[in-house]
Amino acid sequence: MEPIAIILAAHATQAHTRSALPGAPVQPPRRLRPSRIEPLRRGTAAALHRLADVVEPRGVPAGRPATR
Repeated sequence: MEPIAIILAAHATQAHTRSALPGAPVQPPRRLRPSRIEPLRRGTAAALHRLADVVEPRGVPAGRPATR
């Protein structure tokens, strides 16, 4: 095995394990920009839910015959 590979692996392992220390620097999560298509997505989902309510058969309560 190459000695330089062992040294590099040891340094990389130390850097990785030390990143979880309490004093390690923390980067805040990236702020996502507001989605321009969110209202369209919600409207489409609502329309599809209404369509599914119309198309899907209703459940029959227990103890009643499944006739129309």
